Amino acid sequence: MVDKHLSELEKMLERAQIDKEYREDNEEYLEEAKNLYYEISTKAPQTETALEILLGRINSYDLFEKGKESDIFKASIMRAFREYVKEIDPTRPDYKQKVDNLEYSMLLLLTRSDLSALYTKYTTILKELQNNPHNYNSLEEIYREASGYVKVAIRSRIEDPEKYSKDIESSIRSLIENSKRYYGEDRDLI
Repeated sequence: MVDKHLSELEKMLERAQIDKEYREDNEEYLEEAKNLYYEISTKAPQTETALEILLGRINSYDLFEKGKESDIFKASIMRAFREYVKEIDPTRPDYKQKVDNLEYSMLLLLTRSDLSALYTKYTTILKELQNNPHNYNSLEEIYREASGYVKVAIRSRIEDPEKYSKDIESSIRSLIENSKRYYGEDRDLI
């Protein structure tokens, strides 16, 4: 039984000790989460809560299938954040802005629709790459290539989370306006 007072990472690691299938299905994700947790604790400890919440959301998200495909997807998210955290320097004048961007982008990713859209795009890219296997030596290479998309998408969210947030808001407004035209102005859509 996993203790509910443990951090999300501790719960993951404890479960991996007990459950061989979980450990194998999440090998890279567990390693990247551990590395990210360490980087954040040393360079941006004020974002630990956002990381805990993000890990909890990812771990509870049932859309992700078991196996290497899902493992690499989740690891890619952690790796993108970790690579950004490595660049944070508490002695630089942009430290607070970088930490704020990191935290805000983690919180943006918490929405089920955002994680779902990212996973859907990842699996779509995987399918496209699998349809052109002559460019790759293994399925693992295809997973790695598709994970590059995830890293770029996460990085763009981190570097300019306000723009990303505005893009989402604009897309929602556009959907509402198009729906009103289709269903009629007087219909309450939200």
